[in-house]
Amino acid sequence: MANKKKRVEIVSIHIDSLVEGCEPPSFAEVFALLNATEITQDGKLYEFRSLNTNITECIVGLVETTQDKDIPPIKNKQTKEFSQVQINTATEGLAFANIFLFDTSLNVLIYEVNRNGCYLQTFKELLECKWAELHNGNEIQIHIGAVCRLDEYNRMLRINNYRKISYEICCPSEVLRVVKQQEESLSKSLLESQLTAAERNNINIISIEQKCMPVTINRDGMQAGFVREFIGLFNSLFGAGQRSNVKKFTVHGYTLDPESEKQHATTINLLADVFDEYISIPEVQVQSSLQVPERKASIETVYNRIHNELLSIIHRA
Repeated sequence: MANKKKRVEIVSIHIDSLVEGCEPPSFAEVFALLNATEITQDGKLYEFRSLNTNITECIVGLVETTQDKDIPPIKNKQTKEFSQVQINTATEGLAFANIFLFDTSLNVLIYEVNRNGCYLQTFKELLECKWAELHNGNEIQIHIGAVCRLDEYNRMLRINNYRKISYEICCPSEVLRVVKQQEESLSKSLLESQLTAAERNNINIISIEQKCMPVTINRDGMQAGFVREFIGLFNSLFGAGQRSNVKKFTVHGYTLDPESEKQHATTINLLADVFDEYISIPEVQVQSSLQVPERKASIETVYNRIHNELLSIIHRA
């Protein structure tokens, strides 16, 4: 039987309390409130449950999504006619799954991407809402950021003269919705204005290049703090499920070689620098289950394969 690949997001999790003087909870504490519960939102029913795992300091869980609205029709391949799916929406719905694994010591989440299921951004919002609901409105904010691979992160930090940032974004309206939820910053304001202009003018793709004049005119280059803040913003977008809408993001600059003391041109491709991992499950033409054991085994395999690299990245400071 052939297998199909399902992409997973690998992101860092940081939680802040929005109430002064209150300690923020851990991810495990927040998810415990959702475990074995059901929430209906935007025409979908979300169910949450934890799964047993033998991996220490890890939580493995599943988000089950049931859709009982906007169900697509069946098409007869011979007659080309459409017909309704025979389903009683009062008691039944189409089911989808997102498996996830969270390392409680590294605060790293591996989350299956399933567009028919629960988006990572939706999962985040449901966690925040449930916590506030059960804690008298004491709100929290969950920050999600993509995890850069160790070698490329170190290459980025070694750039001492930033010259150019280039990026290309499709579906501006969708990306704009996530950008508006990020913390206030100069980079957020700049990107938000560009995406807003695209949305208002019915533009499908924006391609932006910010660069310095030649070294003879602008010797110092871009402010390092601004560039790293901009990279952090895009990392947050990747973590919020917008990686597929960012078609390009590169940073160009110069790195000083400590031996020759000469400057070398360096280009960092942020899309290539984040983890690109997949779980693998058997491909079934007509499914009768959510293939939970297969999903669980595969995500644990992914985690075990990249654990040492994650350990080095998180402890790089």
